[in-house]
Amino acid sequence: MVRWFEMDGDRQTAWRAIRLTRSRLPDGTADSRRALYAGALEQAEQQFRAAASVGPESRPLNLFYGLSQAGRAIAAARTPDGQGISPVVSKHGLKVHELDALRPGDDVFKLQVRGEGGRDTSFGRLAWLTGSDSLQPEGVSLAAVWMMLPEVSFDFPIDGHHPTHLVDAEGDSFRLAVPDDDEDASMLRAAYPQLGSAELTDGNYGYTGNTPGQGTPVRRFQLPDAQRTLSNYRGSSALMPAWREGGGYLDPLLAWWVMLYALSMLARYRPVEWTRAIDVDKSPSAVWLEQLLDKALDAVPLQLHIALTGAHPGTR
Repeated sequence: MVRWFEMDGDRQTAWRAIRLTRSRLPDGTADSRRALYAGALEQAEQQFRAAASVGPESRPLNLFYGLSQAGRAIAAARTPDGQGISPVVSKHGLKVHELDALRPGDDVFKLQVRGEGGRDTSFGRLAWLTGSDSLQPEGVSLAAVWMMLPEVSFDFPIDGHHPTHLVDAEGDSFRLAVPDDDEDASMLRAAYPQLGSAELTDGNYGYTGNTPGQGTPVRRFQLPDAQRTLSNYRGSSALMPAWREGGGYLDPLLAWWVMLYALSMLARYRPVEWTRAIDVDKSPSAVWLEQLLDKALDAVPLQLHIALTGAHPGTR
């Protein structure tokens, strides 16, 4: 199923927009970084083209390594000059916890991914540049990351984890379904760090669902420059959930990064377990994983363009 937020933009449009940045570098990018920027993006695009031509058995490998090379371009474009920080990054900066303990038929969504290293790693650099949490010292479960990705969580939700909310943001406010109960509303703030400085206004603006007066009230939050404060998910304003209780949040691109990293490690180092996970005759999550790998072909290039250009919701 194609959701409303997926209708405006596709992989061809996204890669075309990314290619346009190669002759006219993103604002603030030193010309000395042009070769690194262009070379990494060319490799990224070729990997994504290769990913589209193979099945789910191998697709995570192409998707993640394409994303990893694009991350090098983002680091080249957005790492500030004059701070003694090289635009070149090394190592992944992530690790799948207890990958070797996985057995055929185990629930892959229970795998934990944690950050390793500092800002010189690919993940650490992008976390710093996007204001995301570094996933240290604890790890995040793939189930929690799954719920950060609306392309799959809307159709295949996993209980026990908060979803990304795509919200109607305008000026200094946005609307969100908020329970009437004060305790539930307080828990909502704890689950979404970007709500920290937002003020809940009086009154409501309708209810969720199709029956008037039933469902959760839709309330308005006041948040200075809401569109720039919230995350940009494919051109829509988004509230990203905390990756753990009391923790920070991940930029949408880094949510995809963690997911594709983990699946690529699984496909590469545990091919028997991965093949079992995507076997539609044996695995209840096989179709879920197929959808994720299909959706990534469009979603990730759009998020890459946002990360490269610093676009805000509504501008992409």
